[in-house]
Amino acid sequence: MAPPTPIQSREEVLRGKKCLTMVDNKKGKCTLTSITQFQCRFENSYEGEYICLPFKRLFEECSGIRIEVTDRFTNNDK
Repeated sequence: MAPPTPIQSREEVLRGKKCLTMVDNKKGKCTLTSITQFQCRFENSYEGEYICLPFKRLFEECSGIRIEVTDRFTNNDK
């Protein structure tokens, strides 16, 4: 089971992120990381196979706080 995660509004996250990013980016302490996850579905065909498609999630970490920055263009092929 995942640990409890604090719930914040969009405004709270952006306000905190802006402050951290402004300070940490000047010091060069923010890093951008990514993970690849797969979304799978079962095809009920003759062979009964799973079809899995990869998608990326991006995170920016500043001062030990990691915020997901994935947007709708992250996994766009164009």
